[in-house]
Amino acid sequence: MAVQQIETERILLIPYDKILINKIQVADYSMFNDMGIIPAEGWPDEDVLDTLPRILINLEKVLSPTGFESWMIIIKERNEIIGDIGFKGRPDSLGRIDLGYGIVESARKKGYAREAALGLINWAFNDLQVIEITAKCDIGNIGSINLLSSLNFERKNTEENMIGWSLVRN
Repeated sequence: MAVQQIETERILLIPYDKILINKIQVADYSMFNDMGIIPAEGWPDEDVLDTLPRILINLEKVLSPTGFESWMIIIKERNEIIGDIGFKGRPDSLGRIDLGYGIVESARKKGYAREAALGLINWAFNDLQVIEITAKCDIGNIGSINLLSSLNFERKNTEENMIGWSLVRN
């Protein structure tokens, strides 16, 4: 079954689909106009453009988005896309999924990433297959360290300048 969207107080999460990704990759943003969404200044950034081919590979495996791919983060008040958040695929055999996210610089430190992450984490833990959500961040990324800590992720390990994190379903 296809997922629709996730709504929080200030944020709307809309899953990427194949058509949208293909258009973004060729800088065709006409679909956003049709959806009433405006890209924030600096979106899509290089990280988004680098990630889109991997999202597309996951979407090629399914008929429509399952929710275990990536979602656009949209500020409801302005219908402005400020980043993305998502998983790197369906749960593995141990029920683990890996979380990743990115927010344009102008929207950072305003609680949007935390709100989006909470919405997506709650959505994921409603799926009985999901037992654990993992994440990684650079050891120098204080914003992500603070965010993951505030979401009750537990610091697990450090490898090659990356910190590994884990959040287990209660």
